[in-house]
Amino acid sequence: MRRAAATLAAVLAAGLLVHFVWFLHEATRAADPAPRADAILVLTGAALRLDAGRQLLAAGAAPRLFVSGVNPQVRAEELGLPEGESALGREARDTRGNGIEAAAKARREGWSRVVVVTSAPHMPRALVELRRAAPEVRWLPHPVPGSQEPAALLREYAKLVAATLGVTRLGAASSAG
Repeated sequence: MRRAAATLAAVLAAGLLVHFVWFLHEATRAADPAPRADAILVLTGAALRLDAGRQLLAAGAAPRLFVSGVNPQVRAEELGLPEGESALGREARDTRGNGIEAAAKARREGWSRVVVVTSAPHMPRALVELRRAAPEVRWLPHPVPGSQEPAALLREYAKLVAATLGVTRLGAASSAG
């Protein structure tokens, strides 16, 4: 019994190590040229994300830009988004909320292909939440640079593991995110 437990622990540890190496690869990758899509989704955060979203829109990657998780106090004009081509989502307070908010918007608008703009370290977790909320939508990653600080990467990896295991759903009834 101890041998089986030790073997299982070793297999789990090896699996986590492989998963972490994959995460580090994803957290440092550069964006591929954006394919044509129905919309561009920017998850709020650093200004680089909004800049990338605006550039993709200007380059014709999609006809619409949706920014999820915008603070209710922020006006659209403050973000410098093109009028008529962009919309703001104000409900999301975290990555899980971004998934729910973006999925609802994609369904209302009939989007089947959406370019996702967020930081490279955040992208794996964002995709987990988006795919969980709307598996019928093809979410196309367009990462921008993010923090490469070891502590920040470890925190993001821990959040990715929790999201992958579905732990982010547990607090949904008792909190905003």
